Amino acid sequence: MNNPDDKWKDKPCKEWTRSKFHNGYGQDKSTYRKDKEQYAHRVEWIKHHGPIPKGLKILHHCDNPPCHEITHLFLGTGQDNVDDMIAKQRHMHGERHVHAKLTDELVITLRRLRPYPTLRALSEYFGVSKTTIHNATKGKTWVHVADRKNPEE
Repeated sequence: MNNPDDKWKDKPCKEWTRSKFHNGYGQDKSTYRKDKEQYAHRVEWIKHHGPIPKGLKILHHCDNPPCHEITHLFLGTGQDNVDDMIAKQRHMHGERHVHAKLTDELVITLRRLRPYPTLRALSEYFGVSKTTIHNATKGKTWVHVADRKNPEE
């Protein structure tokens, strides 16, 4: 059965072809703020639905920054935006994060090794803090990594 939330997929993205901000979003010198360029998708929302309520943002179902197709846009909070990003796995976490010093496989190994050797020994060996080791082995961080030690569990 089709999910009604996927209705936006019926129309292709309508990509902004004029100037863009550095982050790829369409840049529109709109009639709504003559003194400042606006995001094209926000201008499109205002044209169709009126002012954007305070505290809300215009989010993209399609995750395509230059898109300003009205059916691809929806209202949401900053937290909604973060939740959407996490649900679609567009965030940099774990070993995909630019500053990660551990890997998914290493975290699994660390979880199997703990409590031996000590946090100090592990942190010195892997060049990370004891807190990093502790949090990874206790599942406070790297929560996306399943312990594959016992796949039957």
